[in-house]
Formats: sequence, structure tokens, C-alpha cells
Amino acid sequence: MKKLINDIVIRMDLYPRQEVDNKKVQEYSENTDLLPAIIINQDNILIDGLHRLKANKQAGNKEIECIVEKTESENEIYLRAIETNATHGLQLSMKDKQSVAVKLYDLKNRERLIKSLSVSPRTFDGWVSNKSKQLKQE
Repeated sequence: MKKLINDIVIRMDLYPRQEVDNKKVQEYSENTDLLPAIIINQDNILIDGLHRLKANKQAGNKEIECIVEKTESENEIYLRAIETNATHGLQLSMKDKQSVAVKLYDLKNRERLIKSLSVSPRTFDGWVSNKSKQLKQE
């Protein structure tokens, strides 16, 4: 399904990357017809495809191919964004993964986050050690 690029909502608080890779945007903008669809939710909030979206905009395109996924919460949008960015395209940096781990860790979701972020349990535990202690005290 095609959507107007200007109708897509970018919520950086729900997106796991801390920075946009402008080189990747430029590279993608030269081949927008070969790029896979972006993923948005029913409210046009971007889940996956920030670099592709910016590349299409930079190339002067008015519409972009989208896959629409139903989401129930902002947390679900954020988790889907993490999962999709861990499996294809420009991978999340270790800094991005660490930020996500600390933000979302709640003592109950350790295994899912380790799998979604594609990191070792040891690395993950190092990142969240302070938050884990704090949560256990509460």
C-alpha cells in the first residue's frame, strides 16, 4: 500500500536509533525503486524504515510503499522497531542496543530483549546491572 511520505509520523522516542546515517540515506536515495517497503502502524507511526523514508523524501518522491501493522501500545511499536532493525538493513549500533536495553529492561523481559537485540547474556547483563539492582530494591 502506498502512503504519502508527509503523512508518516516519525516518533524518535519510539525509534531505537540515536542517529541517522546520512551516508546510508544518500546511498538509498539513488536506488529508491529497489528498497523494500517501510513498516508503519495503523496511525501512520513509523516502525521500521527511517533511512528508506528519508531517502525517498530526499529523492523527491511524494509516496512510499508501506506495510501496515496493527499495534496496541507505544511499547509494542518500540519493541517491533528493535526487532526489525536487528534483522535487516543497517543494523543497530552497540550504543543504540545498550540504550534500548536500559530503557526497556524490567526484570521480566530479559530473554526477549537479549534475543531482539542479538547480544550475549553477559553483554546485556553488564548494560542493565545498575537498573537491575535498582528494580530488585524496589
